[in-house]
This record gives sequence, structure tokens and C-alpha cells, in this order.
Amino acid sequence: MIHIKQILIKMGLSGTFTEISSWKHKGDDEIPGAQTDLLIDRKDGVVNLCEAKFTQKEYIITKDNIADLRRKRSVFSHITKTKKSVVTTLITTYPAIRNKYYLEEIHSEITMDDLFI
Repeated sequence: MIHIKQILIKMGLSGTFTEISSWKHKGDDEIPGAQTDLLIDRKDGVVNLCEAKFTQKEYIITKDNIADLRRKRSVFSHITKTKKSVVTTLITTYPAIRNKYYLEEIHSEITMDDLFI
């Protein structure tokens, strides 16, 4: 079992006050639904929306994946009215391929190797 503490250590946040939760907006006529697997709300003015992807090999981020991640980030910011910076963190079994889509949206990545060393 992976503990949140391991994720925070890998992200360099072990000394930063954080609140950990999941988040979901059901959606309505105006704003689409969105959810995040893990939310790390940091006292330093940043919120990490963590997206977990479990694959048998490297994860390839596509144009559609990035559009979905951006939509989630936008919905989260709008619904919560946060003034914090909202960034995307990818949690994967194997490292994601660093294509142009990855470079446009992913702020940080944690892999299985990072957690089970």
C-alpha cells in the first residue's frame, strides 16, 4: 500500500503543510463534471491535482488526455474559486513518454519506482 507520505517526500513537500483529499464536481447545465484522484492543497500557494494512470508500459499522453486534464483544472479553479496556482501531477506505474502534450501540462510526475525504492 502506498502512503501519501511517500508521495509528499518524492515531491519535496515533506516539510510543507498540506491537506490531502479527493475532489469531485457532479456537473450541471453550466459547468461539466470533473473529479481528481488525489488533491494536495499546499500552504505555499499551490494545489496539485494528481491524476493516477496504471498501465503495463509507459503512459502516452494524447491530445484528448491533455484536453481532459485542462478541463479538470479549469473546473476545479472555477468551482472552488481558489487563488492558488493549480498544477497537474501524474502518478504512473511507469514513466510517461515526454511528448509535446506532456510538456504542455504535466508539472510533476511520480512513478512506481519512486515509491518502491
